[in-house]
Amino acid sequence: MSRSFLRRCTVCLLASASGLLPVRALPAQGTMPINALPEPIAGTIIGLVVDSANTPIRDIAVYVYELRRQVRTDTDGRFRFDDLGKGKYTISARSVGFVGVTQRLDVKAVGAVVKLKLARLERGLPPVITTASRGGLSGVVADTALHALREASVKLLGTSHATRTDSTGRFFLAAKPGSYLVRIERDGYDRQLLGITVPPSEGREVAVWLTRGAARENPVVGANLFDFEQRRLRGRAVSYASFSRDDLMATNAPDVLQAAARATAQRPNFDACAYLDGGPAIAPLWAIAVGEVEFVEAVVPDSRGTAPDILGRPSSARGNCAYNIWLRK
Repeated sequence: MSRSFLRRCTVCLLASASGLLPVRALPAQGTMPINALPEPIAGTIIGLVVDSANTPIRDIAVYVYELRRQVRTDTDGRFRFDDLGKGKYTISARSVGFVGVTQRLDVKAVGAVVKLKLARLERGLPPVITTASRGGLSGVVADTALHALREASVKLLGTSHATRTDSTGRFFLAAKPGSYLVRIERDGYDRQLLGITVPPSEGREVAVWLTRGAARENPVVGANLFDFEQRRLRGRAVSYASFSRDDLMATNAPDVLQAAARATAQRPNFDACAYLDGGPAIAPLWAIAVGEVEFVEAVVPDSRGTAPDILGRPSSARGNCAYNIWLRK
């Protein structure tokens, strides 16, 4: 590991620990019970988003699927939707660092009040990505105490590129230019997924810190990652496209709907939906912020503007989901 690269990684670590780096969804002080909200008003949904300790959470994205509308919680964790008709609505809340939640809500003539509770995820240190003069993908894997991790598995999913870190935690993969979803694993640590694009003119170097995890990995996610690899291999022969976090950020779009439209030079489809982490959860593209995403795979529409479901599932009430999005944890 070069001294300059380690120095950059250490500076990033110290800045994160000291609070110099921005952190989303910081909790407000105190707790906010549901009865602290005002009485419902006709045509209105009034709500509160809290964590497992009943502490309000600010800056959480809350959306109503049927209305194609999204708001964010205020400093007290509260949100509000106005001008609603009577009926049943699907309301969801999601943010980086939390397990998303979806609830079916029956809005009556007097409106509705709802409380959404999000479970916090164990948050590790964000990876650091820099350029490298040598092509391909290189980097270092360590734990959150900056101890190098040897024998960590590094694989570019859907390709033959795979390796393990050496005694200093370093690795190198001779990856061709393209967009990849990188899986990094080691026994006793939580799996990490990283969306990255290797450009034609230079390589990429990354620093990744793994968090210790005693819990067993979710078998559904493991199965979905296997299916992802198979789609990547088959997708090279069909209308399949993929975008890393780097690609989406380069579009300067606020959400995946606009980013996908700009990246594919097509008109935004406001009815488009996406599977999250391989399903079964589904969300509309307009409700997913670019900052939440690691990697996107999509079936490109044909000349008629239609596309099959990317997971090969029958059409649902929401239509075909031509996208699958791996979220940033």
